[in-house]
Amino acid sequence: MTLCPQDPSVTKGPWLSICTTCANRAYQLKQTLPENLKRIHDAPGVEWVLINYGSTDDLDDWVGDWLPLAGGRVTYAKLSEPRPWHASIAKNTAHRVGLGACLMNLDCDNFIDDAIDTARAYWSNGCRALHLWSGVYGDGTCGRIAIARDVFYALGGYDEAFSPMGFQDRDLILRAAQAGIPVLHAPSRPDVAIRNDKVESVRLCSWRNWKDFDNLNMLASQSNRRRGKLAANGDRSQLGANVKVVVRYGSPVGGMGTTSVSARYDGSE
Repeated sequence: MTLCPQDPSVTKGPWLSICTTCANRAYQLKQTLPENLKRIHDAPGVEWVLINYGSTDDLDDWVGDWLPLAGGRVTYAKLSEPRPWHASIAKNTAHRVGLGACLMNLDCDNFIDDAIDTARAYWSNGCRALHLWSGVYGDGTCGRIAIARDVFYALGGYDEAFSPMGFQDRDLILRAAQAGIPVLHAPSRPDVAIRNDKVESVRLCSWRNWKDFDNLNMLASQSNRRRGKLAANGDRSQLGANVKVVVRYGSPVGGMGTTSVSARYDGSE
């Protein structure tokens, strides 16, 4: 399988990046972040990337209050300019900012729980893709995917040609499996995710029918895989959205406290 243009050839840094985006969900992050910071603080070689994806609530101020307690393990970044919510673009953005050899998606309404220890154990035995979900679709755990950095970029990340929500997690897993990457399953408890109804899930989208989104993306995924198109976004010049890194590992970045990270990853910042 040909690597997509955004592939970073070299990675330096932590072995695991936990990648989270938040758009007007401060009320949920306030429930998960304190416990998740404790998990990060106690886990060597792990970073947490948190992307403020255009939130207009009090996310910025609230996260700022917590960052000094993060133990120097958190990168916090914000969109360079406003844009509509799109799950695949948001997740690709967080994964691109992450520096780890393993990239793990964690939705902002999820608790880390034992995911770090589980991923470490599987990785020590040669795992390259791990789905840490309960096995029940719709309970909020389906997005808990840990994947080797080179595999993620070979697959082109999450498919940005999809509708804004729905099936993006399963599509990534299915493309990996069809590409010959064994995708292992490590069950999580269903209570590691705060439950949301589908109306809540799509309230930031331009049109608001989650079932339509999910069906359209499922059909697109099936069509792509039937044609052997396993690398997404190969026709795009960039992966994810441009962001400004506000804090990396406890320290403000750049003279004005931010530095830009372009959507095309070229191995530098």
